[in-house]
Amino acid sequence: MGIDFRLMIIYLQEKSLTMTLKLTFAVLASLMLSACQKTDTAKFPEESAIKTPALITAARNFFDNNIATIQSTLPAANKGASSRQQINKIPVWEKASIAQDKTKGEVVIVPLQYEKPLYFKTNFGNGSTLSLDKQSDLWIYKDVSGKFKADVRITLPDKTYQEGISKSFAGYLLEEDWTGNSIATYLYKNGKVSLLKKNPLPLNSTNTVNREGNICYVVNWYQCDYIGNEIGYNCQLLYSDYIPCEGGAEDDGEGGGGGGGDGEVNNTCINAAVAEFQQEINGVQTASQTESIIIGNIDQITKSKNPKWTILIGAFGSWQLSSQESGVIKLIDAVENKWAWQSLAHGPITLTGSPLPTTSIEYDQGFGTSSFTPETAAATTVLYARMSLDFSVTYRLICNCPNVPIVGWLPPVHIDYTSTSTLWNSNPN
Repeated sequence: MGIDFRLMIIYLQEKSLTMTLKLTFAVLASLMLSACQKTDTAKFPEESAIKTPALITAARNFFDNNIATIQSTLPAANKGASSRQQINKIPVWEKASIAQDKTKGEVVIVPLQYEKPLYFKTNFGNGSTLSLDKQSDLWIYKDVSGKFKADVRITLPDKTYQEGISKSFAGYLLEEDWTGNSIATYLYKNGKVSLLKKNPLPLNSTNTVNREGNICYVVNWYQCDYIGNEIGYNCQLLYSDYIPCEGGAEDDGEGGGGGGGDGEVNNTCINAAVAEFQQEINGVQTASQTESIIIGNIDQITKSKNPKWTILIGAFGSWQLSSQESGVIKLIDAVENKWAWQSLAHGPITLTGSPLPTTSIEYDQGFGTSSFTPETAAATTVLYARMSLDFSVTYRLICNCPNVPIVGWLPPVHIDYTSTSTLWNSNPN
């Protein structure tokens, strides 16, 4: 079969031109797409950057110019020698949000961060120790006249909400100004909100005005070193707030409240009990005093040497904890009558005396660490020894005031201690 090479050349030329045009179009399309992408990328930061809403900006300006600089210089009526109001707090503006409230309209809600870790427990919760950081917010909103207002809101959940029984928030809400002065207290229950007629006042306050009715609910404020498994360690009780019984709330229009006379006596009694309880805790001190040493014979060259020493002294010296250790010494040089420690172990802790009537104490047996081990004693000569002891004490308030449970309404205070003894020589006398 004959082949027309001229037709084949023309065909190949047309084929090559078609492929060139397609390749050129693909390249041009790619370049145009790249140019479009570069153009979009250049515009993206300007067009899609997250802008701070104008309301948050205005709220922050109001706070900086009116609250932080002016109100922070005013004394709070309920500031005490060791109150949470003295701990500085700052709004976390980068986490601010806007919410719609039924009564206040648009509200800027700003989380708060406290300079020191503050916690609280209540007698209506599930026993957990809650962080004030996570339970408080700054609210900024406009009143009916269009002026900005600011308050701090602290939520105190009850047991039903903490355990998921109540699907909506249940408990109390404290509304305060920036310095900690109480504005109002609200009760959230069964989906309803009630305004309490009487605001809570700190129990360590000397102000007894407008206190009436029986105390049903207590909020205890602590400053703790850390929290583990919902238990506070090395906690210092700052003070307590009380909330009157629910009869003092404006719910369903019934209102109601207690009489003034009995409540006044009741509050005075509670103030004294809590103050004495706090004195007891604050007055406790670790100790290292040797009380006695008991020597016993084991064999001709070995003796027991059991030191007993004071590890903790209660307030006013009315009680103390002592630890009885168990040791063994051995004669290593009969000519010079030289003895050395062979072992030293921690023994039982016992209580002597009793705390103030408002306080009961519970203690564990602790964990003792000797300054040497039997292995060390076998390799070297141990002439002096001491014991370091880690132990814990739990303090509970005993209240004999009318209409207040004797125990339980104030959560226990758990404190860890470390005491180290003086040096004990290895001589049997």
